[in-house]
Amino acid sequence: MVNTRRLISLATGFFAFTASVSAIAEPVISLSDKSALAELEVAVPRDAEDGLKAEAYLTPELEFDLPRRMRLTAIGRLRADAFDHFEPGTPDDSTTDQMTRRLFIGDQVDLELRELYLQASLGDAFLTLGKQQIVWGKADGLKVLDVVNPQTFREFILPEFDDSRIPLWSVNVETRLRGIDVQAVLVPDQTYHEIPKADAAFAITASRFVPPSPSGVPVTQLAPRRPNRFLADADTGVRLATFWEGWDLSLLYLYHYEDVPVPRRQATPTGLLVTPEYDRAHLVGGTFSRAFGSLTVRGELGYTVGRALSVGNPLDADGVGESDVIASVVGLDWSGFTDTFISLQLFQDYVLDE
Repeated sequence: MVNTRRLISLATGFFAFTASVSAIAEPVISLSDKSALAELEVAVPRDAEDGLKAEAYLTPELEFDLPRRMRLTAIGRLRADAFDHFEPGTPDDSTTDQMTRRLFIGDQVDLELRELYLQASLGDAFLTLGKQQIVWGKADGLKVLDVVNPQTFREFILPEFDDSRIPLWSVNVETRLRGIDVQAVLVPDQTYHEIPKADAAFAITASRFVPPSPSGVPVTQLAPRRPNRFLADADTGVRLATFWEGWDLSLLYLYHYEDVPVPRRQATPTGLLVTPEYDRAHLVGGTFSRAFGSLTVRGELGYTVGRALSVGNPLDADGVGESDVIASVVGLDWSGFTDTFISLQLFQDYVLDE
């Protein structure tokens, strides 16, 4: 059955957003571009009785020109999965803000408003307002600084970043001051990583996501306790970027909730009560890249202050500790031969207070 509340939520978000556009622009809108992408992906494991994946996607995109050189972009996605191995049953979307959730049609079809944003010039600044992706960092495959948007892990890290990022309702302002590009972001959308359930094809068993518990002790796990204050719980950040003597350089700061909840536990007369909670953290970092002929050197460094982490000791009182964390990546890209591209990356995480 169609979830009527989700349908109303999607429709309400769309009309509220377009109403805000009408409030600052004359009611003259023209369709400047339209497209739709249809895809079919099939995966069959060698040792399975049936297939792993048979998904059909339809991704329509519309762009509208508005008065005062503004532009409105809308991107949707309809996805149908024949096997339902990645998200068995109907997901509860408990880690997703109400205005960002998908609409489920049965267990195997979902409809999503992927992006809906307005772009406008405000003097020397450029504003992007709405549901969007904000991309920081230069790494491929794994993320060090590209953490403004959360990620779905329904297919682990196999999809492209544009598909695995979860777009959020955000305010993104960019300008240029004395040769430095300045970007400020405000993200009041309380949506976090989508972690596969235990019966999913790509269920995650790492202790960061599934902490150990004392053997023989009954455990009651509650749903994640998600922040829900619109502005008080919003993520905020600033990024500075420049080009200096052949180097692309950036510095950034992000005050945000970590996208993976830490499972705090409490002893009760009947066992352990586990309540996953999202904790705030300060992230400071930077990126660099430069091309030397056919070789490109790039990297990222991030320092997180006070990250809450699951501890390995199952006898710890609440199962959670706190530490500063350094994360880095260095990459080398080489395209010395025709139609050949070689990329090497070295990732490292260092927990200071292990």
